[in-house]
Formats: sequence, structure tokens, C-alpha cells
Amino acid sequence: HGPGASRVQDKGLDLAQTLAEEEYGGMHLGFTAASSILWDTGLLGMAMIIGIFISAFRAAGWLSRFYEDSDPFRAGLYDGLRAGFIVLLLSLAHKDFFVYHIPYQTLTMLLLGVVVIAMQQISHSDPQRLDR
Repeated sequence: HGPGASRVQDKGLDLAQTLAEEEYGGMHLGFTAASSILWDTGLLGMAMIIGIFISAFRAAGWLSRFYEDSDPFRAGLYDGLRAGFIVLLLSLAHKDFFVYHIPYQTLTMLLLGVVVIAMQQISHSDPQRLDR
């Protein structure tokens, strides 16, 4: 167990066999992000990742409501991000992109970063506004 232990060799030269391939090859560990995360980090790691997506979803909703009267473009942007976070969360059960593909990870971190930076900008400009 541990980071990368669920990596499954797709094709080509197979230099190393992981425990996931040797003993649990028929269980298809590593073919979806959910199975990889559970194998590599356990229930706690999976709960943390799901919690990150749920927190981002809720923060984007808060930002959408915050900007709905003053800036409709930003409100729509954060509504779109909410939909994006749902798709990213559901994709954990579909493919292994979240765990093994750098461009997908970069996109995910970029979307999360947009929400985090927006929340920080509001908190630094006027901390009382976060109570809204």
C-alpha cells in the first residue's frame, strides 16, 4: 500500500509488478480513481478528497450567492464551477485520470484555486463580508 501502489501497467515493457497486479489482478485496482485512492490512501484519503470537492462545491455556491446582485458574470462563473466540481467528483468512479494524469490534476487544482483565491480576496478586503 501507499502512493502509486495501485498503478497498473497499461501496455509496453513491464519492469515492475505491484502488489495490486500480483495478488489482486482480477479486481482491477487502479482502473478508476476511486479504487486507486482507496488502495493507496485508504478510507481516510478518500474521505478527504470527497470532502475537498464538497467544500469547493459549497464555497462556489456561497460565492455565487455573494455576487448575484453585484456581478452577474461572477455569479454565473461560480455556478458553472459548482457543476464542474460535481463532474470531477463523479469522474472518480469513471476513470483513473484524477490519480495518474498530470493535465487532469492541473485542471482540478486550477478550478479549486479559483475558488480559494476568490474566498481569500473577500476575506482580506473585508472580513465582515464573510458572515453574509
